Amino acid sequence: MIINKIIIDNYGVFCGRHEFVLHSDKQTKRLKPIILFGGMNGAGKTTLFNAIKLCLYGDNISDQRSNGNYKDFLKDKIHQSSNLLVQANYASVELEFQYSKNGKLNTFIVERQWEVDQGKIIENLNVKQDGEDLDEVEKESWQEFVKELIPVGLSQLFFFDGEKIQKMMSDDSNEEFKKSIKAMLGLDLVERLKADLKIYRTKYLKEKSSKPLERELEVLENKLSLVKANKRKLEDQKSTLTNNVKKTENIIAEYKDKIASQGGNYLKNRESLISRKSALENEIEIVKEKLRDLCADLLPVSLAPELAKRLREQIIKENEAQDKRIAAKLLSKKSRTFLNKINGKEFLKDVLNLKTTDLKKIKEHLKSEVKNHFDEKDNLGLAEILHGMSQQQTSIISHNIDSSLNDVPNKIKVLTKEFERKFRTLQKIQVDLQRVPDDELVRPMHEKLNELYKELGCFESETKGIDDKVGQLINDQNEIERKIEQADSKLQENNRTDKKLILVKKTEEVIDSYYEDLAKLKSHNLTNEFTNIFNSLHRKKDMIHRIDINPVTFDVCLYDINNKAIDKYKLSSGEMEIYAMSMVWGLAKISGQNLPFIIDTPLGRLDSHHRDNILNIFFPNASHQMLIFSTDTEVDRKNFEILKPHISSTFHLEHSDKEKNTKVKKGYFWN
Repeated sequence: MIINKIIIDNYGVFCGRHEFVLHSDKQTKRLKPIILFGGMNGAGKTTLFNAIKLCLYGDNISDQRSNGNYKDFLKDKIHQSSNLLVQANYASVELEFQYSKNGKLNTFIVERQWEVDQGKIIENLNVKQDGEDLDEVEKESWQEFVKELIPVGLSQLFFFDGEKIQKMMSDDSNEEFKKSIKAMLGLDLVERLKADLKIYRTKYLKEKSSKPLERELEVLENKLSLVKANKRKLEDQKSTLTNNVKKTENIIAEYKDKIASQGGNYLKNRESLISRKSALENEIEIVKEKLRDLCADLLPVSLAPELAKRLREQIIKENEAQDKRIAAKLLSKKSRTFLNKINGKEFLKDVLNLKTTDLKKIKEHLKSEVKNHFDEKDNLGLAEILHGMSQQQTSIISHNIDSSLNDVPNKIKVLTKEFERKFRTLQKIQVDLQRVPDDELVRPMHEKLNELYKELGCFESETKGIDDKVGQLINDQNEIERKIEQADSKLQENNRTDKKLILVKKTEEVIDSYYEDLAKLKSHNLTNEFTNIFNSLHRKKDMIHRIDINPVTFDVCLYDINNKAIDKYKLSSGEMEIYAMSMVWGLAKISGQNLPFIIDTPLGRLDSHHRDNILNIFFPNASHQMLIFSTDTEVDRKNFEILKPHISSTFHLEHSDKEKNTKVKKGYFWN
């Protein structure tokens, strides 16, 4: 399948008719696979993405609803703008595509148009094949024809909404995903054949049955129809509730943003901020007190280090001079006593037997030596005493000067750093406290937020109640189908020799055996394809060493290189998207279904390494036609250059806030 054109008219944010030519029969060169749609958030990328599904399937897609009502959804999608003098009352979506049917390439045009007529929505579906109305099928069955051409189950995967597919694939109990796998692998056709055989057998048996058994079957089939109708009704109600949950969650997110912008996040921390502010002020005061103590003590001395050193030298010199002077006085006193003794008549007289003249000479010499060595005149060069401090005082002052020159600067450095750190933190807390809004401003928003949470809880509770009811209806359905099977068995027993019934039974046995073998083969092939693709796209090689797909339940289990099961819920959002892309690509390869990939916001959850792999491997190779809806931050200039060799067309969706609509231009954001 190749999409040639998408045409929308008055749809969503698009005013008037817009035609997107994606492929032309005139193109003779090899088709480049990528068609790139660029637009900012709100420009209409997702609108266009969903328009393609709407065109093909109408109300057969559950998300094509507003509050669960398909008609309201269609009405909401008719473009409306306060700038228009006359509001549009109709809209349409048209898809032209080439599709190979029965070995022949045909061109199909599917147009879905609707208008408001006397307050009611009138919808019309037109299908053309090779320019002519589809005459081989009744108009009432055109929708079924399109669904058979491109099954809904396939669209769930080829229309790649990353977030939705991630949810599908992470939930092992998701029946929608399992149906999609079966559709991709062609198993749904076998199931349909089994169901058709069952219907044929039941109708045939009815014709041949006795009245009581016929009435019993009729009652059971009516009950089964009622159960199925009630189940569909509950599923519609669940769809409505799911939409309400999403809307409420979006409103909650908006209120949270509003509260945050008004400083609401600071409000809940106000008490802790006040407490922290008080503690910091006390801590800062303690630091200040320590600084004041230093200022009152030795800090002034440390501010004049050279003067302090000179003072220390001076008092040490004075102390030394004072010691010398005291010693000199003591020695001088002793020398005078000694001189008096020398002058005595008896000095050395009894010791030395000398002449008086010789003794006198010795005395004179001794006196001269004593005077030379112990005369106080020798202390005249000593330092002048300016301070007159004692040795103890000198020691204390010298120690204080050493401390002021060495310890005090370090203490000041530590205390000033501590003061600055605490003061900066205090300033930040004061700024945060200034951001705390008044209770009167935020309280209404908090009250509204609480109401929304209660409303959300009610929706979720109702959803759970519906799930329980649906579960009960499924049990009832299984029980009724069991009873129908029993009635069929009775009828078959009564008609066990009937050739048609024998042939039906044998056919069913062959189909069951074929289905089982086909499911095993396809599951095995998918396992190998997925593993190879995932490991080529993921930066951690062998993160998923293998997968196991149950051919009966189609549950998917992941295993690492140590054969240990991997919990899919623990995969990051980026890893989950790689997992989803790998699964879809693997399914496409195994199934042989040549359908376009249509991908909305593909790179938002991926890191740079995974983005490079998706850009270089997945986008150019996963399909013959790849429609990508992107913002300028996903496919930016760098990524655009990577994709450029594989791009056949580009479109820029540019929304005008003034005109309240979106214009379509050829090219991307910057080319």
